[in-house]
Amino acid sequence: MSEVTSINKNEGHDNISVIIAPKPLTVKDEYASLVPQISEEEYQTIIQSIKDNGQWVPIITNPQLIILDGHTRFRACKELGLQPRIMIRKFEDPLLEKQFIIQINRNRRHLTSFQRIELECKYDAIQSELAKKRMSEAGKIGAEKRWKGRDKTDEAKESRSTDRVRQNYTTPSNVPKPAGKTEVAGRAIDISAKNAQVSPATYNKGKKIIDSAPPAEVLNKLRTGQMTVHKAYRQINNQKKIQDLKSKDANYNVKFPDNVKLIEGDLAEKCKDIQAKSIDLIFTDPWYDNKSLPIYDELAKVAATHLKDGGSLVISSGQNLKYEVIQLMKSRGLTPWWEIAIIQHKSHSKISVKKVIIKWKPLLWFVKGSEPKISDYIEDIVESKHPDNTIDQDIQSIAEPEHIISKLTVQGDVVLDPLMGTGTTGIAALKLKRRFIGIEKNLDKLLTAKSRISDFLGHRNEGEERIMNDNSSSSSMTSL
Repeated sequence: MSEVTSINKNEGHDNISVIIAPKPLTVKDEYASLVPQISEEEYQTIIQSIKDNGQWVPIITNPQLIILDGHTRFRACKELGLQPRIMIRKFEDPLLEKQFIIQINRNRRHLTSFQRIELECKYDAIQSELAKKRMSEAGKIGAEKRWKGRDKTDEAKESRSTDRVRQNYTTPSNVPKPAGKTEVAGRAIDISAKNAQVSPATYNKGKKIIDSAPPAEVLNKLRTGQMTVHKAYRQINNQKKIQDLKSKDANYNVKFPDNVKLIEGDLAEKCKDIQAKSIDLIFTDPWYDNKSLPIYDELAKVAATHLKDGGSLVISSGQNLKYEVIQLMKSRGLTPWWEIAIIQHKSHSKISVKKVIIKWKPLLWFVKGSEPKISDYIEDIVESKHPDNTIDQDIQSIAEPEHIISKLTVQGDVVLDPLMGTGTTGIAALKLKRRFIGIEKNLDKLLTAKSRISDFLGHRNEGEERIMNDNSSSSSMTSL
């Protein structure tokens, strides 16, 4: 065996030595999985460094030569055919070994916020197990002493001492003590968050994400930094709301105020149940491909039947379909009125055939009759806002429907979105104190819409007027 070099004596580690590994090292899967794996690019950097300069940083093992730290260096040495240098650390408890692995890796690797939270959660779990062991051992000692006749005062002192042992053990030693106090103050979550280098709120969200056992795809995005903790938390929280909505009853019936109707089904069928000439505005966002032209025709028929005289139909359309859509609407008796530009700041797409980068999309405005029922001017440019589509990728910006609804209707008017999707038009309508009908045939999107609208209605400011049609109860919204 090579010469042993003792180190770190001044830190109280009497059982540490650096040697050439006397026999093959052992990889314990449980230990290897405690810390995040590095990328292949990082690994290639490390193996090249060891190839050029040798293995300067030793692999840390326990006396049984089970690797505690340095799995990547071990892999590199094995690939290069080098005999690894090791440092032996002795711990009295396997839990202390796992704790050491997390501690030594937590701050020196380039981890994402979520990876640090994952490590700290594992660390907390180990600390909890160690604390239970300490408490159990202290309880046995206390029982023996009481059996030998210790008095009540000594028993109380023993209890306080045991509690201090637990608190000191589960509190990191590097947290400064407040002046004038002998024990570390602060909530456990604050200490854990500090160790993970995140705020307590972020740590709490990360812990809840882990407890929810999200899909591997979400975990991978979090670990690689493609998704933030806050975004994943919102996504999981909203998905839970949707599941809660599904479990309300077998028919997914959710109680909404009388001014809200959310309907599952196809627009052509369900619009037959809506009273003729009862809608003030139809606002919707169909698909933009050529296969969707029949949908625009259905929308034209719905508008011609169900809009009040002077009512408006406002629909999104791709540039490639614009002229065909206008002809369809005219054939159904609707009047083309104007085109409104939606400026898209963050979501740009390219049309390769046309060599065009799209930075805006048209809203086509049609009227039933000779002129629209409006009392004010409307600007024909709207700046879109990047939507929060953590729940569903199809969630749209609220800026467009809010702008249109505010100018083409008044409070109490009825807004219809027969291709409702995830409910953005409904939220805009209710925010502006209009009545709303939404139709959606995709059940998952309908449930997302129900969740979002339910959440909106449940989080209105206290004292703000309820979005109810109390003053217009005599006018029927639909015949549904």
